Order: sequence, then structure tokens, then C-alpha cells
Amino acid sequence: MSIQPQNAKFNTATVEFRAEMTYTVFTFSASATRRGNNGTLKCPTAMMWNGKQPDIEGYRLSEEHSVMPEKRMELERLPYRLKEPFLNTPELALFRVLSGMMGDRYMICPKVSLNDVFYILRPNENVHFFNKIFRKHVDFLLCEPETFKPSFGVEIVKPVAKNGAREADTFMEQLFADAGLPLVHIPSGESYSEADIIALFQVAVAKIGGTSSMRIDRPADTVPNCPICGKMMVLRIRRNGAQAGLKYYGCIDNPRCAGAVEID
Repeated sequence: MSIQPQNAKFNTATVEFRAEMTYTVFTFSASATRRGNNGTLKCPTAMMWNGKQPDIEGYRLSEEHSVMPEKRMELERLPYRLKEPFLNTPELALFRVLSGMMGDRYMICPKVSLNDVFYILRPNENVHFFNKIFRKHVDFLLCEPETFKPSFGVEIVKPVAKNGAREADTFMEQLFADAGLPLVHIPSGESYSEADIIALFQVAVAKIGGTSSMRIDRPADTVPNCPICGKMMVLRIRRNGAQAGLKYYGCIDNPRCAGAVEID
């Protein structure tokens, strides 16, 4: 916007002002006074904008108003973006093959958190085992359609040297085996054969053998999740106050998280 020297007269000027998230253009004939270099205008005479008289006395062209609408919206957003695609190429290829094979017999749930599938027995004694499953997932979990009871785990594994195995793959296999839940290890690829997958399912079932599925049988074996952060809780004893000596569940992330659940 061009402003004539102080107190100069001019006839018709077209001025563009920033108002909220849009731009407004209007034309007026007036005498303008420039106050310093801060972009402040004073227009003492009447102006017409779409048949109305706007009030822009002392309108200030601030830095906020100088930001383009698209840029301002970008700055106001949270720093998260949608991760696409949800399944990578090998995962999507396997999901399609499994869907065709299983039909209505199983619900196929991708990327299921291990913390939602397994619980830790005697959590107060086995706190260090929590980190082994926290923020980790199994690629696919096959569940019974009526009850969503887990029946199989399916994990895509990367190629390794002959007779070798990654530590993470070994832990996953032991975790599922000890819980009595078959885990099918399928080598990563862009395409899969149904015959090969059936053979791998049979191997997984044979490894489990007669191991019974270990599920929650007693309330004492379970532990609540923190009502604040969702992490596992551990059994604690109050040391001070009127409730000294009483047991309660406290967040494993204490003292950073003060989540607590009283025991009746």
C-alpha cells in the first residue's frame, strides 16, 4: 500500500486491509495522515465500503495481519500429520491374502499392541518385563468373530542368516508360546502363496503342542492400567498419613505420573 507524504491530498485510492482470515478491498476518497513508520492510518473523513461506512480509525497493519491465511492456519495446527499408508507393501499384501483365506472364520486385526493382548503375572515382582512389551505390537492378530478371543498371531519377519534369528523375533515366539497362543512367522515379501502360509500355520500350531492357553483366571493376577497415562500400575504401600500401611496401585511412571487406584 502506498501512502503519500504527510497531510498530502489524494483523490481515489484502493487500499487492501487484512480482517480476520480474509482480505477486504475498498475504495475511498479522503485525506490521509501517516503516523511514523508503524503502519497506522487515520482517515477522518467518511469512507464508503459496499454502501456502508467502515470504522478503521487507527487501523494498525500488524505482523499478525500480514501473515497469509494459509500460513496462519499452518502455524495454528498441532505438529502431527497422517501417516500414509497405514500398512506397508508387505503388510498390505499379506493382509489381502489372509482375508481371502480366513473369510468369516476369523477377524483380522492389524498392528495390535502387545499390552492389549498380554498381562504380566504378579506385576509387582515382574516390573522389568513391562518394558519388553510396552509400545510393541504384533503385525496381525486373528480373533474369533463372536468373542474376539485371540486365536493366532501373525508376524512378518525379515530375512536373516541361515539358522539365525533376531532377538526380537525370538522373544515374540517365546511370549506367544508361553501364553499358549500360536505365532506364525512369515518371511517378508511383496507377494505370498496360500500354500506356504498354510504350512507355516501348521508349524506354529505344532510348536504350541499341548500348551494350554494361559488367560486371566484370578483377579489377583491382574493389574489396572493407570487412569491418567494408561501405563501399567504396580502394587505399593502407603508410608505416611492416616492410611499408612494400606496397599494401593500406583503408576509405574511415578513420580512423573501421580496416577493411583485404591484397593478395596
